[in-house]
Amino acid sequence: MEPRPSIDDLLEHCRAHNLDADVGTMFRSPALRCRGKVFAFVGFDGALIVKLPHARIVELASEGAAEQVTMGRRTMREWAEIALLASPRSTADLWFTLVEEAHKFVSSQQVHR
Repeated sequence: MEPRPSIDDLLEHCRAHNLDADVGTMFRSPALRCRGKVFAFVGFDGALIVKLPHARIVELASEGAAEQVTMGRRTMREWAEIALLASPRSTADLWFTLVEEAHKFVSSQQVHR
């Protein structure tokens, strides 16, 4: 069985699609960053966590593909945990698509200094 994508697979996908990305950390896990801002990481349980517009997260949740991330009692409005699909290939396809969306979302946000 083909494993789900690793952070290295996700980074390779970003670079293959000419997306400005590098690897940093988020909660002691490897994370993808754009201009120093994290847009995706693989959580401790192996699920993909991505930063997306709230409306997109609601859409994915209604399809059963994602859940909003909750830390303690706080729901993170722009972070979603992506459910694994039945096949590793389907999971990879979904993850690659959502990583691209997350990159676009984060790279379009203003940098405050």
